[in-house]
Amino acid sequence: MPDKINLFKRLENILRAERDISEDQTITKDTLFSENLGMDSLDRYEFGLTVEEKLGMRIPEEKHIELNNLGDYVDYIKSNYLDVYE
Repeated sequence: MPDKINLFKRLENILRAERDISEDQTITKDTLFSENLGMDSLDRYEFGLTVEEKLGMRIPEEKHIELNNLGDYVDYIKSNYLDVYE
């Protein structure tokens, strides 16, 4: 795994690329996938799989449904991979 990185920024970049979201649209840790970005459950699951692939980690399948925004992903990943992310 890489040296410590800014996890939120990394996840934001993955989300923008995956969903083709322009830099003009503000994304915060509280931006909701469903309500604010129009992502359905399949979109959210696919985003989770992309996160797993890009960051080299495993997130349990049932957890993807509980992660509603980037803040949830940051909290989950930090609690399970604390030594890698700042």
